Amino acid sequence: NTLLIFDPKSSSLFEDIQITPFTDEVVMDLAKNGSKRLLVISPAFVADCLETNHELGKELKERFEQNGGEELTLVESLNDLPQWVEALAGMVREL
Repeated sequence: NTLLIFDPKSSSLFEDIQITPFTDEVVMDLAKNGSKRLLVISPAFVADCLETNHELGKELKERFEQNGGEELTLVESLNDLPQWVEALAGMVREL
């Protein structure tokens, strides 16, 4: 079973805003309740961030596996995908 999980971390700009439940809590609960495979995406980022890749792709994966999960896959951000670059360029041209 493959599920999609969003990464709702609060921004340091809005420290008073906490979106819950936190991703790591949800992922651990899913693993404990029998989910074996997860697909994780962080839609707030259009480019991969080293810290996020480490938190989600390594630390979250380890916690998922420690709680009974088998496979956690982190979806890459848009980065320099040609369609994204062209769409962004189009938005800039419209300004």
